[in-house]
Amino acid sequence: MIERSMGEVIRRSILEAVILLIIAVGVALVTNAFRPDRLKIFGTDCVKQFGVCGKAISQSETIDLEKAVALFYNKAAIFIDSRNPIAYAMGHIPGAVNIPNGGTNPEYEDIISGFSKDSFIVVYDDGVGGSAAYEVASILKEKGFSKVLLFSGGFSQWRNSGLPIDAGSSKGFFN
Repeated sequence: MIERSMGEVIRRSILEAVILLIIAVGVALVTNAFRPDRLKIFGTDCVKQFGVCGKAISQSETIDLEKAVALFYNKAAIFIDSRNPIAYAMGHIPGAVNIPNGGTNPEYEDIISGFSKDSFIVVYDDGVGGSAAYEVASILKEKGFSKVLLFSGGFSQWRNSGLPIDAGSSKGFFN
């Protein structure tokens, strides 16, 4: 019988654990790559990471919760929820229109055709480092909308502040 030293056993155990971890991470990344609602793992906020995202949205066009609430209660802006349709259906800012990140041009055109180019438009996502709102806002700016604002706190901050929310998919991308 071959006796192993305690050090060899520990080294072998650590090596096996590292191999299992690498396999698990690999399986997770491959699985995520094939999900239709893929999680953004690397570079989740292109504006913070690179300073640009399509046509860059400057910090002066970003609004906080206080300004978003004022626009909401004064009915002074169109709110656009850029999260996926399932997240939108689970809860969104009342009256918000769902334009999920990644929609094709004809789909955006159908939704925004009734908006005035001079309307204030507030775009939001979850507000937890995502880039969906930046991408949708960039598309709107490219289409000639001049008053596109980003609500940096997103739906998470809105909900956590106890503000009103609606559930269901009454206005949205697939309706």
